[in-house]
Amino acid sequence: MRKLILSVAIVIAAISAECKNNQSISHNPNDTLLWSISGKGLKDTSYLFGTHHLFSPNFLKEVKGFDRVFNKINKVYIETPLSSTIDSRYIAMTEMPEDTTYKVLYSAEDYEFITKTLKTQMLDSIKIKPNMLAFIIALTPSTSKLGLFDKSGIGLDRYIEKKARESRGLSIGYMESFDDQEKWIYIDILKINEPLEKQAENLLSVLKNKDSITATNDKFIWFYSKQQLTKIEQYFDEWEKMDPKLSRTILKERNKKWIVILDKYLQNKHLKEHKGPGGHPTLVAVGAGHLVGENGLINQLRKMGYTVEPVLK
Repeated sequence: MRKLILSVAIVIAAISAECKNNQSISHNPNDTLLWSISGKGLKDTSYLFGTHHLFSPNFLKEVKGFDRVFNKINKVYIETPLSSTIDSRYIAMTEMPEDTTYKVLYSAEDYEFITKTLKTQMLDSIKIKPNMLAFIIALTPSTSKLGLFDKSGIGLDRYIEKKARESRGLSIGYMESFDDQEKWIYIDILKINEPLEKQAENLLSVLKNKDSITATNDKFIWFYSKQQLTKIEQYFDEWEKMDPKLSRTILKERNKKWIVILDKYLQNKHLKEHKGPGGHPTLVAVGAGHLVGENGLINQLRKMGYTVEPVLK
C-alpha cells in the first residue's frame, strides 16, 4: 500500500505545484535548480534547469541567474512538444467496459465507502477506469491550491518554450516525442491496462490514504519551491526503493536516451557538417527529478567530461 501511495504522489509531484510556508528546512549552499555546462571543448556555456511541470512561471523570479542565462542562450530544449489531442487509443484504454460497473467491482461495504467519500450516488455513471479516477482524485487537492498557474494557464516548461519562441525568436528542441510521453503516462504510470479488480483495489487505497498522498506530495512541493535539490534527490531515492521498476522507466531509461541527445547537440554532432563543439549556448529545461542521482543528467554529463556547476548568482 505504501508503494502505491508513494508512486501516486511521485506522479503528482511531476505535474502539480504549491508549497507550505510554515515549514523550515536546512539549505545546502550548492542547491539550485539551474546549472551551467562547460568544458569538453565547449566554446559557450550551456545550462540545465530542473522544472516542475505546472509550477507558476512567477517562480522563475526566485531562481538566481535565470533571466541573465535566458538572455544568453540561443536554443531551448524541453521534454516534449505540446499536442492539442491525445491519441484515441489511450482515450479508449481509459474507458470502462460497457458490461462493467463500479458496483460490480466492490463489496457492498466498500462501494458505500467510495460513494460517501466522493459524495456521489452516481458512481456507476462514471465511465473511466478506476486507475484513471484514482489519479484524478489524488491530483485534485494539489491542483486546486492557490498559485498553481499564472493567468496564461501554463506551467514552467510551456512558459519557457513560449517566451523563447515569441520574445527571443529561438528554435525549440525536444527530448522525446509526445507519443513517447503518452505511452509511459498511460501504460507505465497509470497502468490503465491492469485488471479491473486490481485497479479497483488501487482506487480504494487512494481514497483511504488521501491525506498521506497529499502530505507526501506537499513534501516534494516544498523542497522544489525552496530549490532543495539535495532533498529532491533523497525524495526520489526513497521512491526508487519502493518502486524500482517505475523509477527505472520514468527516470533512468529516459535519462539514458536524453544524455545521448544532449551530448550530440552540445558537440554539434547533429549537424551534417561537424563544426566542433559549442555552436549554440543551450538551455535544457526538464523535470527536476531528471537532474539528480547517479543516473541523473548532472552526474551523467560529468561522467562524459563536462563541467557542471550550480548557478548561484
